[in-house]
Amino acid sequence: MSEEIVDQGGVRSYRAPWKGQVVLVCRKCQRKLKKSSGIAKVAKVLKKRARHDKDGPKLHVIQVPCLKMCPKGGVTVCTQGQLTRGECSIIRTMEDVEALQHSITFSAKPASEVSL
Repeated sequence: MSEEIVDQGGVRSYRAPWKGQVVLVCRKCQRKLKKSSGIAKVAKVLKKRARHDKDGPKLHVIQVPCLKMCPKGGVTVCTQGQLTRGECSIIRTMEDVEALQHSITFSAKPASEVSL
């Protein structure tokens, strides 16, 4: 079990059991693009690249039900840094995936250092 951290308000919280950054990927967007585009598997691509890139940041990719942006021809993705600023990205091409991964690489902070 993870180490317990008691917040000032008395709410119990725990350290994340993973290392690296959290990336949220909309499952509904990926499903809508399943037959029409190669970017339908953004979560899988991000996981695979993070696993094979030894120098890059560790990513914990989580597929969430819906982020309520529903872009036409794209997938909604939120990185940990974007969540703190209240932003999301829309991925439409593999170049967008590369740009997103590049931005994560240069703004990488472990999950334990970022407060939401």
